[in-house]
Amino acid sequence: MTQNPFSYESLLSFPFSFDWIILAAFVWVFVWKGLALWKAARLSAKWWFIALLVVNTFGILEILFYYVFSERIARGKKPEHDTTAPDAGAPGSASETA
Repeated sequence: MTQNPFSYESLLSFPFSFDWIILAAFVWVFVWKGLALWKAARLSAKWWFIALLVVNTFGILEILFYYVFSERIARGKKPEHDTTAPDAGAPGSASETA
């Protein structure tokens, strides 16, 4: 008895086995989730970090956060202090010596 080339078993093994597809999906999700979680932590976006950690969207939410939402968060944040200009109240500054 010959095996039918269009059987369910042969379709699953062509061109990749099902195991390789699962492994590729795992790597895809793992990489994007890691990048998005890293960026959320660097931006101190606590709620985004929790959402990205809990919700699994096969990398879609992670990609959107990485390229769209994190840019909006980064633009909205102001630096805590300007390191290029001297602090007006710092010891030894021009306002204190004058």
